[in-house]
Amino acid sequence: MLDHVHRVLAGQPIYPKPSSDFVATMYTPGYYYVSAAVAWMIGEGFVAPRLVSLVSSLAICALVFHAVRRETSDLYAASVSAFLLAATFRAAGSRFDLARPDSLCLALWLAAAVRPRFATRPRHDLVAGALLSASILTKQTALLLALPLAAHAIAT
Repeated sequence: MLDHVHRVLAGQPIYPKPSSDFVATMYTPGYYYVSAAVAWMIGEGFVAPRLVSLVSSLAICALVFHAVRRETSDLYAASVSAFLLAATFRAAGSRFDLARPDSLCLALWLAAAVRPRFATRPRHDLVAGALLSASILTKQTALLLALPLAAHAIAT
């Protein structure tokens, strides 16, 4: 992941022809560009991509808190929901802060899922679509997660 971020910062292509020097991973470019933007601000190294993942994990907890709070109007239930998610850190293999696209992808997807639920204007659906697209550009498996959201949007 870090090699890809370095390539973005150096203005090199992320997906060049494979060689003995570099072989691109099969991930979409969203995480590399977000991590490169953070690295540009704070410096190169593992701190930037790990910070992206950590902030994304915190955003997931905040989105869970927000969704439960809006649905139930219960601060306790919302807090327990967010804290239970955070408590899965070890059970999830301590992966919430690794330099990997999973947390950013999930944060963007969850934001796309929560946004239309509480939408009051049509433009909120456009924001949800943009977030969903960003999620897919972060990790291609988000396309499978997008199908139920798209089906729900069409049905409603």
